[in-house]
Amino acid sequence: MFLFGARATGQSTWLGQQLGSQKTLWFDLLDLETESRLARDPSLLEREIRARLETRRPEWIVVDEVQKWTASHEPLRIQRLDLFRPEDSSD
Repeated sequence: MFLFGARATGQSTWLGQQLGSQKTLWFDLLDLETESRLARDPSLLEREIRARLETRRPEWIVVDEVQKWTASHEPLRIQRLDLFRPEDSSD
């Protein structure tokens, strides 16, 4: 899912309020440390997501300011992630 809007109109703030920090794994590419760490090793994004899924099952994974990624890296190629434990399934 993508959330589009004019710059500096509060999309990130709104999204954070709607999703809640406890349910969301958030990568903010405006954060210089996060952006530079991922720029050095783009595969780190998928590895970090998978590692965090071992201990925490977020409902949402947000890559804030994703346009910064697409401007400077290969396309994001994250395999489908199973975010639900088998006992969470309603099947």
